[in-house]
Amino acid sequence: MKEADLQKQTLEWFSLQRDCFAIRINTQGVPLHGREGYRPSPMRGVADILACIKGRFLAIELKSDRGRLSEDQKFFLERVQIAGGFAMEARSLDEIIEMVELIRETTRLSVPVHAD
Repeated sequence: MKEADLQKQTLEWFSLQRDCFAIRINTQGVPLHGREGYRPSPMRGVADILACIKGRFLAIELKSDRGRLSEDQKFFLERVQIAGGFAMEARSLDEIIEMVELIRETTRLSVPVHAD
């Protein structure tokens, strides 16, 4: 499946979920005015889709069957996990749904934290 098709399916699925919010992140470079080429994005490696599921953060890097994570993408996903969020590389909507269900279950079982 092409990444663009997976992206469309994923965003459509998220739009039907009441307890989720997801946005597409475009980190393509900015066109140079009057010249050919692009100025590189300062945010290299940011995941394709950032989502919030019941207050939990999820970064999703979409890949086609042959696609591979860049070093910048690997670094971003690792940083999200270190910070306590969820991060994944996904090649199908089923994988994403499985992760969202895991996050929902984890959230349901967690003990609420209250500030004093």
